[in-house]
This record gives sequence, C-alpha cells and structure tokens, in this order.
Amino acid sequence: MLTEVCQGAPVVPIAHWALARLEGDNAPRARIERLQRLLHSHANDPQAASFLGFALYRILAARKQHEAAFAVLQRACAAKRSTLRYDEPAQEALVAALAAEPVTPAEASAAPNGVAQPIFIVGMHRSGTSLLERILEGHPQVVAGGEHYRLAAQARLAANHGCADVLGPELLRALRDVDAAALGHAYLAANAWLADGQSYFTDKLPQNFQLIGLIARALPHARVLHLVRDPLDTCASNLGELFGGANAAYSYHPHELARAYARYRRTMAHWHRVLPGFVLDVSYADLVSDPESTMREVFAFCGLEYRPEALDIRARTSPARSASALQVRTPIHAGSIGRGGESAPLREVLSAALQAAGVEA
Repeated sequence: MLTEVCQGAPVVPIAHWALARLEGDNAPRARIERLQRLLHSHANDPQAASFLGFALYRILAARKQHEAAFAVLQRACAAKRSTLRYDEPAQEALVAALAAEPVTPAEASAAPNGVAQPIFIVGMHRSGTSLLERILEGHPQVVAGGEHYRLAAQARLAANHGCADVLGPELLRALRDVDAAALGHAYLAANAWLADGQSYFTDKLPQNFQLIGLIARALPHARVLHLVRDPLDTCASNLGELFGGANAAYSYHPHELARAYARYRRTMAHWHRVLPGFVLDVSYADLVSDPESTMREVFAFCGLEYRPEALDIRARTSPARSASALQVRTPIHAGSIGRGGESAPLREVLSAALQAAGVEA
C-alpha cells in the first residue's frame, strides 16, 4: 500500500518517510531518483522537505553512502528546525533551577497493597528506553505503559500551572508547595487501568529524567531506570531521527543537540548526588551485549525475580509507538553500538559539537 501511494499522485511526503523506514538498503534506485526529484520540487515547503529528506537520508545511510547521506540530512534537519520554536535559554535556566532546588524525598515505606507501582524508564531519546521496556514487559508482573505525559499532567494540575514542556522553571517553583503525596496518589489512580492485575507498570517517557526529584517526593516506592548510551551514538541517532511534532526540538542542529545532551548529563549527575541509590543506571552496551547479567540487576533493583523468558522480545504482541518501534521487534543485538562513528562527516561534526559542549565523545 505504501509503495503504491509513493508511486502515485498526489505526493504524500510522510508516506515516503514511512516507506524508507521499512525499506532501508532494499529501496530500488528508482525510489532514490524520485525522492531527489521531489526534494527539488518541494524545496520551499519545509514540512514536505523534512519528510522527503529524512526518507532519502535513511536509504543512503543504509547503503553506506555516508557523505551523500550527511549532506541530505543537513538540509532535512534545517527544514525541520525552521518549523519549530525552541527556547534553549529556558532549558539552561531549568537545569540551573533544578540544581538549586532543595529535594526532600518522601520517607520510604512499604508500597500500598493492591496498588500497581510505576517503573520509570528515563534518559535521552534514542538511548535504548524502548528496548528496556520491551524486556521488562516480558515479566508476568509487569505491564508496559509506553510513553505518556500523565506525570507531567498531574504536576500541572497539582500546581495549577501550565507548561509547554515536561517541566519549566516556573512550574518547578510552583511545585514547591503542592501536596506531593496527593499528587502521587492522583498519578497512580490515573494509571490504574493500565495495571490489569499486575504489580508494576512502566512509564517510558525519556524526558521524565527532569522530574526525578518530583518522583522521589510523590512516589517514593517507584523505581527509576536510567538508560546510558555512548554520547556519539546517542546524538547521531537523535540527529538522524525525524521525531513527531515538536518533540526533541533540540535534535535538528548538531550544536543544539550537543548542548541538550550536556544539560541532560548535568541533570542526571545532580540526581545521583542528591538522591543516592534512587536511580539505577543501565548501560545500553551491557544490555545488548550481556542482557542476562544486566537484567538480573534490573529485576533485582525493581524487586522482581529474574525471568529468562523476558529476553525473548520477539514474543511481545503489544504495539510499540516510539521511534524504535521497528528495532524492538527484532532479537536483542549489539548492531547499534558504534553506529555514531560509521559516517565520517557525521562523526566529525558531532564530535566537535560535543567537545564544545564539554562532553567527551
């Protein structure tokens, strides 16, 4: 069906992008030539140019035509970036505000009986959060909740303050005086339908790394898992991904992306300092190269018995709606390690950007 849409008229740019995600290096030469013509004819339409450009980039990158692929990617990113509003100074202000904000975690006690507890999976986009959720879902006591904004929504309701992002400096200040326990109860109630009799549910919104202080106050029984992936691989995967809407608006310019990555690293270092032991770092490299040992540690941290069948992620039938939807339907593999260094032009640009942001690539 997608092939027919892409061959016909009118032009549906998003269909070309979706087909490229499925085809990879199997795309015929005629597809590449058609995409090149369409990019030329839609050069003044940034939305169309974004979809068409990322489609062509995926095909060329899969064919290892790295120099041509990177040139296409730069133009596609510029087209997408022109459609977005991104307030980077506000993000810098938020990191500073988080570092200055006192964190008073609720006193730990036994989790309420009969109430499913959350397992938060956080990190940068494209760091392996979808894979970890897919594995956890294989445990009989865990149900996958996917990516949603229910924690951020409860924070806004409790503080009676709106926010365009998961968190902002003004919302952070407004949250100082909220009843954190009540916020936590409201969040659990909003997710009760997910549990379906299980003891745990996952909340896999990567940006929730900004809300770890709130989680410690409102949901002391929660478990927080933080995916840690190589900086260059993470940033290369972000730059090469066309996210939906305004999600990850920082990811369409190498230096904006590198600075966002550095802010994320500073934020996670802050949480580890003020909430020691509350967050478990999970290495993506270890997860894909030695999944059994890694998941034994993860399950133990969550208070769950290790179940070897959880590693067979092909057995999952639930939908995956993140950018990694295709990857998590294949067996666990280490093929994505080092992918950020495959393209010399991409590696050089991102390495320089990360160095300028104070991150060792």
